[in-house]
Amino acid sequence: MKAKIDYAFLGLLGVLMAIAIVDILTSDYVFNINNYLGFIGWSVALVIRIVKPHLGRYVVAWLIALGPLNILSFELVRTSVSMGFGSVSTPGVNPEMLLILVAFYLINRKSINGKIAQTFKGSAEEQEIKHQKMVDFYLTRFTDLSSDEFEAIFKKN
Repeated sequence: MKAKIDYAFLGLLGVLMAIAIVDILTSDYVFNINNYLGFIGWSVALVIRIVKPHLGRYVVAWLIALGPLNILSFELVRTSVSMGFGSVSTPGVNPEMLLILVAFYLINRKSINGKIAQTFKGSAEEQEIKHQKMVDFYLTRFTDLSSDEFEAIFKKN
């Protein structure tokens, strides 16, 4: 993830928050808990991004990921798109924040996919160790077989 891009996304969220603050000062609206959580989250992410850049990248990613779910709100008016069937409806998604999340993913696609692959598949060393264990297992298993038994196994498959 690129450092300048992280600051650009933090700046974009800061602009949304500034617009919300101006709207509060000029109208009768009030902030809700999601706005306060968004402001606190943004402040924490900015401080962590400056103090510990390698850790701050992930905090910025989580900050942007929680926006579309309306857990953190950076805007005064909560826009939400949801589907409903009768009295049952799905949780809403903020389309503006979803667009920001998609842009963040497209810019940082290579590193995000790498982290996801490392999380689920393990590091390259772990994959090599796992592969070597499998090779050793099959080598020891089939070492004692004769050529006729090998042919029988291949014919079954």
